[in-house]
Amino acid sequence: MSAGVVVAFLPLAAGVAGDVAAAGLFVQAVTSTISRWLAGRHGDRHGHARLLIPGLVIASAGMTVMIWVASPAAVVVGMCLFGSGFGICQNVTFALMIDRVAESGYGMASALWNLAYDAGYGAGPVALGVLVVHTGYPAVFALAAALMLTALWPAWRDRSASGSGPAPVLSCQWDKAG
Repeated sequence: MSAGVVVAFLPLAAGVAGDVAAAGLFVQAVTSTISRWLAGRHGDRHGHARLLIPGLVIASAGMTVMIWVASPAAVVVGMCLFGSGFGICQNVTFALMIDRVAESGYGMASALWNLAYDAGYGAGPVALGVLVVHTGYPAVFALAAALMLTALWPAWRDRSASGSGPAPVLSCQWDKAG
């Protein structure tokens, strides 16, 4: 949801020059790509689940910095942090879904991950767009940061139930028998 929020609202946010918004979105795209790759390398060697909580915290911190959207430095730093955490979360959530199904379920897991990603990407700006006219962009960025933190509890539960590996708490069970 938060990725959709920054893409939809950063260019519109009061006080953000077009070049600053473009730079922020570019930094977010680059850092998410790099962190997605690094998270994959680390996760393949040490397990993916242990990266989810740090990814959520980093992404939320970056979105929190966006409350100072009128500051070009805050936009760039916020988008760097958000992109880094977002890339980690993208890699980890997809890897965990794939890890928890039989090989025959990879297509279904991939489709479900992409469905959830696309739904969130669209739902974020729609839901928070209703609020932005009443609260302004900084408040919407702060709310997006807080909403990301709501995923900490299930991520922690999943990690502690599994010893930081795949856990049956949230696992997908189709095709496991065959």
